[in-house]
Amino acid sequence: MGRLDEDLAQVTAELQAAQQDLVRLTARIEGLQAHQKALQRAAVAAEASTDQGVDLASMTKARAIVAILKAAPHPMSLQDIAAALTDAGKVSKASGVSVYMDGLLKENSVVRVERGLYTAA
Repeated sequence: MGRLDEDLAQVTAELQAAQQDLVRLTARIEGLQAHQKALQRAAVAAEASTDQGVDLASMTKARAIVAILKAAPHPMSLQDIAAALTDAGKVSKASGVSVYMDGLLKENSVVRVERGLYTAA
C-alpha cells in the first residue's frame, strides 16, 4: 500500500503543478489576445485615416465611424468602434457610439450584421 500512496502523492503534485502552469498560460494567452486586439484596432484606425486621406480626428464622429467600419476587415462591436475612435484621437465610449449608430443605420451608412456587430453599408 505504501507504493500506491507514493504514486498518488506524486501524481497529485504533478497535477497541481500542471494546473498552476495552466493558470499562468491562460493569463498569458489573455494578455496576448488583448494586445492583438488593441493592435488590430490601431491598424483599422490608421487604415481608415489613410483610405480617407484625412485624419479621423478632424472628421465628425459619424463620418469617422463609417470610415473605421469601411477599413475594418470584419464587423465590429460598439466597444471596438469606440476603442478605434479613441485610438484615432476621438475619445469615445460604446454608449456614445450607440447614439451615432442609430442615425447611421437610419441613413443606411452602416449595417447591423448581427446583434452588436456592425459594418459599413
